[in-house]
Amino acid sequence: ETEFQEYHFISQQYTKYVGTFLYVICLYGSIMNILIFSQRPYYRRACSLYLLIASICDFIHLNLGLLISILQYSFPHKITINSILFNRIKIHLVYVCIIISGTLTSFASMDRYMLSCKKSTRWNYSRRSIAIQNIITTIIFWMIISIPIIFCSEYFYHSLKIKQITYSNSCQYLLCILIGIIYICLFNGFIPPLIMMILGFLSYRNV
Repeated sequence: ETEFQEYHFISQQYTKYVGTFLYVICLYGSIMNILIFSQRPYYRRACSLYLLIASICDFIHLNLGLLISILQYSFPHKITINSILFNRIKIHLVYVCIIISGTLTSFASMDRYMLSCKKSTRWNYSRRSIAIQNIITTIIFWMIISIPIIFCSEYFYHSLKIKQITYSNSCQYLLCILIGIIYICLFNGFIPPLIMMILGFLSYRNV
């Protein structure tokens, strides 16, 4: 138990300082992206609109997910949110924002590829009106598809009973584990970078 307490203390301090440092850096980047892409010369472009909404989703994810987790884990006696409904909605929104950001960034890469093509007919797909339709469809789609995540949230007590923790992937339910793997590994960690890499290579070749 003593070794576990030491590990918990080290983990807590690491989360408090390293996590806070990473949060500040990422928050600064998100705010700068929002300020840049919201300016009129960029806002009218489809690619910039994709990246603007993606940056807003990153901003929400950082403050609703990462910041709350850092505060709850680093200051368990001072900051505790016991509302099951709030925590489930928070987890749902965090997952949704992450996936929406990756999807819209992929759309931005696709937009750049369309503009780099020699066929002028493909340039029509790089219109702002189409970008707005894609953004609305993406948000609604992932909000609905991600509903099962709400029911994969549970409470459990730390072995030292220091605090109450909420987690999204219950080891008791295979379906929840599968959903977590699909969302984190596939939809967020594999598919968007792969799409951006392929479209980036094709755009470079066209140029």
